[in-house]
Amino acid sequence: MLSFVRTFRQAQRSTGPKSQMGEFRVLQLTQSKGSRSGPMKKRAKPKFKEVPPPRYLRMSTDQDWTNVWPTATTFKQSVVPLPITQGYVSSDKENKGLPVEKYANAELMKIPNFFHLTPNHIKKHCAAIKKYCTPWPEELNSDEACEYYLPIQITTYDYLNSTPSIRDSRARVVKFNFKLTQLEFDEHARDKFIRLAGQRYNADTDELTLVAD
Repeated sequence: MLSFVRTFRQAQRSTGPKSQMGEFRVLQLTQSKGSRSGPMKKRAKPKFKEVPPPRYLRMSTDQDWTNVWPTATTFKQSVVPLPITQGYVSSDKENKGLPVEKYANAELMKIPNFFHLTPNHIKKHCAAIKKYCTPWPEELNSDEACEYYLPIQITTYDYLNSTPSIRDSRARVVKFNFKLTQLEFDEHARDKFIRLAGQRYNADTDELTLVAD
């Protein structure tokens, strides 16, 4: 077995390239000047683009704001040409109590804004959806006619909050109102329905109110 290993090593040494440095080659981590095969290439310097000034400094005073802020988006201080502040400095070391300007103001980015709901925005929205609207029915020319043809009244609630979230749990409440005479019950069915409705029925106005959450 030992003779086989020796013969294998001798065969491997004889077939491989002969090293001039001895049995083991020297590990060179860096190349010396004499060992370079060609001229050393210069490392390309990184190119940095010049940061342009904020957009609000380059805005014209008569531009169309609907093109600048067309839809709802997070507050961008480089676009809004107004000195808006939010919050105050609470540090005891410097500028305590002073309002924070709009640059890098996280409080302005948290809350929703209404820069996309100016009067000009609303005019454009109305003009865009006008072609989908139908004329008001001529038969509904009074409140009595509306109650007769549209007996169910649905009431929803919307809330606007200056908070990080635009959601409000109170907006889930939906109220249904309709008059009991619209159901055309007989005397027995009407009495049974009133007993089941309980406090939801108002006998003075003959109106039933259902609240869903």
